[in-house]
Amino acid sequence: SSSRSIAACTMERLMQLGASKAKASLDVAVALQAAGFPFNPRTKDAAKTVASWRDRLSRDNAGGAEADMYRDFMDRSLKFGTESPEALRQDFLRRLEHVVRSARPEV
Repeated sequence: SSSRSIAACTMERLMQLGASKAKASLDVAVALQAAGFPFNPRTKDAAKTVASWRDRLSRDNAGGAEADMYRDFMDRSLKFGTESPEALRQDFLRRLEHVVRSARPEV
């Protein structure tokens, strides 16, 4: 789904900004839950799910529509600008929440 693809992209970008894999997946899971994405209510399990999406979609040999969307989102989010890492982190998480709220959540 597009929600999983953009979540994986957001996690990747947060890691590039210096977040650990665990912190990035947790931040993305919390943002998804805040936006109403249907997740297991246990945030720790949701973070593991997000990390698995990112791991699967970021592989060079990943195929399919979700992987194509992931690569497209990564390409479109390349321009970070001159903001601080924390401002960029907040911007990525806000964009993720907006996309998830705008689309019908898919599981």
